[in-house]
Amino acid sequence: MGLGVWRGWRMKHGQFFLVVFAALLLLFPMAKARADNGTPNDLEQAIKALRSTDPAVGQKAAEALGRMRDPRAIGPLIAAVRDGSMDLCKAAVRALKEIDDPGALEPLVVAGLASSGESDTAFMRVGQALEILQDHRAFDRVVPALRDHDEKIRRNAVYILGRLGDPRAIEPLSIALLKDDNPQVRSTIAVAFGRSRDRRAVEPLLVTLRDSQVAPDAARSLGLIGDPIAIPALIAALRTAETEYVQGCVAGALGRIGDPRAAEPLIDAVVTSEKSELFDPADRALTCIESPVIDAFLARIVKERDLEKVCKFCTLFIARGIEENLLVEAFRRVNWGDMGEQFLVSGNPRLVKEAENWSAKHGVKISRLPHYFDVRWGQNPLCPPPLKKGKWD
Repeated sequence: MGLGVWRGWRMKHGQFFLVVFAALLLLFPMAKARADNGTPNDLEQAIKALRSTDPAVGQKAAEALGRMRDPRAIGPLIAAVRDGSMDLCKAAVRALKEIDDPGALEPLVVAGLASSGESDTAFMRVGQALEILQDHRAFDRVVPALRDHDEKIRRNAVYILGRLGDPRAIEPLSIALLKDDNPQVRSTIAVAFGRSRDRRAVEPLLVTLRDSQVAPDAARSLGLIGDPIAIPALIAALRTAETEYVQGCVAGALGRIGDPRAAEPLIDAVVTSEKSELFDPADRALTCIESPVIDAFLARIVKERDLEKVCKFCTLFIARGIEENLLVEAFRRVNWGDMGEQFLVSGNPRLVKEAENWSAKHGVKISRLPHYFDVRWGQNPLCPPPLKKGKWD
């Protein structure tokens, strides 16, 4: 093509190509935005698929909505969190995190506060979603609900604050623990403090240890936190609590902390109590403590061949893996409490066989239901260490 012809063609058609090029430059960002957010048709199809009866389809739809990052998907995704299967709930939460829009916070908080409580699966899912999203504004939005006139909303607020795991929650929850007039709210706070593993919660929990309606949960939480500063108050509660059930919860806390100062009070509790609500958890608590007081006491039982005490302290003997013959003799002659059950789960072949023979002879089935921890032959101490401070669970 000659130079003159080229110049003529360019003058005739160049303007057209310039317009096309400019249009492409203009449309490119729009096309990219569409790729990021999805076309309206894609969005509508994904939202519809989110409600599919096929779990796999719903999960894929949630993943697609997360990639679209379109705020219009927030409402349907929150509905999926609340009402869908567990797998769909998880996928929807991940999608909400990908969208990362502040508009998701308010409907989640409202749904959580208005739910029927921890027995409501949807409520627990909303709490988990708020935990995963980790929106710092949720704390400021939920704390005022601790003063709501509706005790259900106050309890829900406690649970949500526990899921958020924000350390700022300890102060307002401590105030509520001491001032709220509803025992269920106070108990919920006590449980949340145990989950927090935060030592700042010890002082208000010690105060509520004198509250008979909250004392069981307060004691368990003090055991979970594991601060030895609680030992004197727990020992006092072990001796003075109104019911043996509360005393049993206190005994469990003392065992979990594992402080030797609790050895003698726990021994006294087992010896003097006639109800398994106290002597059983106190016996178990002793397996978590290393103390010469316990060693001397067991030696005295063996020397005196006190079979009734052998039965009462059966867990301790099994945990230490000692006096197999004495245990069998006590079982055959006294058989106090749940010795047969403890023999069955002990892992000691002779004790297991002894329990099975007794069951067959008397036609009585011995329950194999596990306790909150198994009593295994020679495993001492049995209690897990206090939980480390971390995110509330």
